[in-house]
Amino acid sequence: MRRGTGEPASYSRPPAQTDRDVSENNQRKGMHFVNNSRTRPKTRPRPKSNDKNLLVNVLRWKLLRCLILLIVVFCILYGIFVYTGPTTGKDIHGHDRYLPNEAISFVHGDHMDVIHIEHRGGQVGNQAKLPQAPGFVPPQNQEQFVGKGLPQSNNLGQNQPKHDIQQPPGDVANQGQNLLQQPPNVPLVLPDSTGTGEFPYHVIQSLTNTDKRPHLKTRFEECMISILDKSSVNLHFFFVVDKPSKEAIMNIMQDITNKRIAISKFQFNFLDVDELAKELAPMVLMLQEHVSGGHPYYGDAIFFLSIAIHQHVMPEYVHRLIMLDTDLIFKSDIKRLFDHFDLFKSNNIMGIAHEQQPVYRHMFSLYRSQNRGTLVGDPPPNGLTGFNSGVLLLDLDRMRRNTLYHSYLDGPTTKKLTEKYHFKGHLGDQDFFTLLSLDHPDFFHVLPCSWNRQLCVWWRDKGYADVFDQYFSCPGKIDIYHGNCNTPIPKMP
Repeated sequence: MRRGTGEPASYSRPPAQTDRDVSENNQRKGMHFVNNSRTRPKTRPRPKSNDKNLLVNVLRWKLLRCLILLIVVFCILYGIFVYTGPTTGKDIHGHDRYLPNEAISFVHGDHMDVIHIEHRGGQVGNQAKLPQAPGFVPPQNQEQFVGKGLPQSNNLGQNQPKHDIQQPPGDVANQGQNLLQQPPNVPLVLPDSTGTGEFPYHVIQSLTNTDKRPHLKTRFEECMISILDKSSVNLHFFFVVDKPSKEAIMNIMQDITNKRIAISKFQFNFLDVDELAKELAPMVLMLQEHVSGGHPYYGDAIFFLSIAIHQHVMPEYVHRLIMLDTDLIFKSDIKRLFDHFDLFKSNNIMGIAHEQQPVYRHMFSLYRSQNRGTLVGDPPPNGLTGFNSGVLLLDLDRMRRNTLYHSYLDGPTTKKLTEKYHFKGHLGDQDFFTLLSLDHPDFFHVLPCSWNRQLCVWWRDKGYADVFDQYFSCPGKIDIYHGNCNTPIPKMP
């Protein structure tokens, strides 16, 4: 036996067949095989199980559905947050209303806070608490206002003097803004009957068309800085605006806050000029016809805002209101201007300064020629000079109670007045106040010229050089400079 084979020693193993021998044998048997080791094509790999892929796909769909659900929930919560809670400055007043419920408060830093007051049946919501800082207005309770307003003017804030003596320019720029004037922040003031509270000092201003007239933004900013860096009292502003001007005011007030210019607190609300225009138009339509005589610039009812502002335009808790043009620079604390309300006599319903050009000397020229020796149109201190409405102190409570004043708000009464004095004006509300003062000077507390120092000198070279200085003179310290008819205000200390 061969070692390791288990075969007998006599057994001889047949010789191994070669590949050639195998091939020949197969051919003889009619079989055809191919050598696997050389010519068989590579087989495709056996497909793997799909169980793992199915599991991954299922997980992916579940995650996707969860993500979609989270996005939907986020959108819903965000919508609720925006319409019912505080938001950032970019989202403030995203939905315009006539008189928004939100009061905007600025805090020194990088952001501004909006306090939303919830109103239920005339009741105010709870006070929110925010850090106290100069320029910041803590929220107080605020009533929901039901206001009415004026029509929008397409030319607000423009001072374009006419070079035709038949149509004097007067205070064109400021007229538009008196009526639409830019209201600073509505502080959430307690609706008490005394006008007290944290923000009893109310100011209204108008600013529109800043997208078309960028210089108006600069003028407004300079005015606000001059007010806020001197005011010793907390101010509540109402701003009558269109959308572009609203954005401009937001940016300006935020910048003032960041620079820590204001030394006291302030708040503001926006009043939409279009809504005001719709509301005011029926009230002043006849006044426009008889006082303005169809003049294209002051034909819009918004220029008569001050005349009817006491009738459902302002909240009832606003008792004393200062209306300002934007082309003003304050040199004194606005609190001193508010103090003039305390100097009103019993019949005074508003405070206003004389016109400092011979505007009404010219406009009453026919009446003066027929009434020799009349004081109508004469210069101060004894003449019936006429008024400039760039700075107005309005006692709204007295205006509401004065039935005689109300009698002049209808067309027929005013028509008789214009016919009596042969008057056709073009300067909006100040024409009406000037006319009214001829028969009822006791309605007006005359402000010192220093509180409305008008700088326009257009009439000096229009035939009135000999008497111009009698109107224009205003000696002594100036409290407010008024750059009317686009007159630059000098950089004075």
